[in-house]
Amino acid sequence: MTRSALHRLAVGLSLAMVLAGSPAAGQDQPLAAETLLDQCVSESLNAREACAAFVLKSVDRNRPAPEPAYCLPASAILGDLRARFLAWGETRRGRLDMPADDGLAAALAEAFPCPLTQSG
Repeated sequence: MTRSALHRLAVGLSLAMVLAGSPAAGQDQPLAAETLLDQCVSESLNAREACAAFVLKSVDRNRPAPEPAYCLPASAILGDLRARFLAWGETRRGRLDMPADDGLAAALAEAFPCPLTQSG
């Protein structure tokens, strides 16, 4: 999936992102990694769409960072990112009370580490 296709999908799923990643009125807790993992494996289409939207939004936030947590290859597609997060999360069940952004970043950093040095 190209960068523009990922962006279009993120825009198309923005409502699901708002529902999945934003605390309800009066709540200040971010979405937990365990909740995101549950959404990603749910049989509910709405939950899986919320998972996809969260992943894409998180990736978009990582891209412009001066020191990104992970460096995705141009060939990365949403299914790959989701699969990497699921594999990472399954080995950590019971220890996923961290924010979903942190868990996703940790999973993707393991799968797609950035080079230690960048040569120009």
